[in-house]
Amino acid sequence: MKMKIFTLTLLLFTSNYGHANNSDLINSIDKMIAENQIDSALEKVNDQLEKDQTDIDLLTRQTRLITLKGNQSIEKKNKIRFYEESIHMTDEMVKRYPNSANGYLRRAIAKGKLALHKGIFSSRSLVLALKEDTKKVLTLNESTDYQKALASYILGKAHKKISKKPKFLRAPLGLAWANKSEGEKLIASAYKLSPSSINIAFEYALQLKENNKKNEAKALLLKIDSLKVYDPSDVDLKQQAKEQLNTLSA
Repeated sequence: MKMKIFTLTLLLFTSNYGHANNSDLINSIDKMIAENQIDSALEKVNDQLEKDQTDIDLLTRQTRLITLKGNQSIEKKNKIRFYEESIHMTDEMVKRYPNSANGYLRRAIAKGKLALHKGIFSSRSLVLALKEDTKKVLTLNESTDYQKALASYILGKAHKKISKKPKFLRAPLGLAWANKSEGEKLIASAYKLSPSSINIAFEYALQLKENNKKNEAKALLLKIDSLKVYDPSDVDLKQQAKEQLNTLSA
């Protein structure tokens, strides 16, 4: 009986310790991503996935890093290759974890990037899939506020980008649903859910500026400089926020 109790205690301790280690590991990888150590972070993720190919946190970082490699590639063909690889990986994530927002989000991001580089109006299926994936995240009970914010941000930007083209030209492509007003509501909602995200805050600030809410835009652009960097693009967005602030102060 004592041996059974000891074994159970040991198993519980090992489980908790492993969880703590995994949390530390994920935090260290996220720190590397924020510092733009993309290749090193990906190598670390791949090494860990060789030990456990089912860890959704690691799989999420892996697909994010592949997309980031696409973002940072200079040649268009390399960008497309990385985005397509990320889409393939996220397809598998969604199959394995259909109730997790992670796979849908990472797939929507990769498909959005691929559509931009192939041409939105020649990538109808990618755009429609992005819409479905983001809407799925917004309806999943397990989605966190940040995940809902990111989904709203992605879908909001899609609405605003697509609606720039006259409706009668995009309707035959099945893109008549895009609406600037709806896009702006989604961006506002994204900021409300995740005000500490630099990319979301910057997009919302631009929206406020465009709608002549200059004081609100100015306050938000000032705030962005104090926000924590989570993504390699955040550093550049901080600089862009300063430049936008100068145009409002001129």
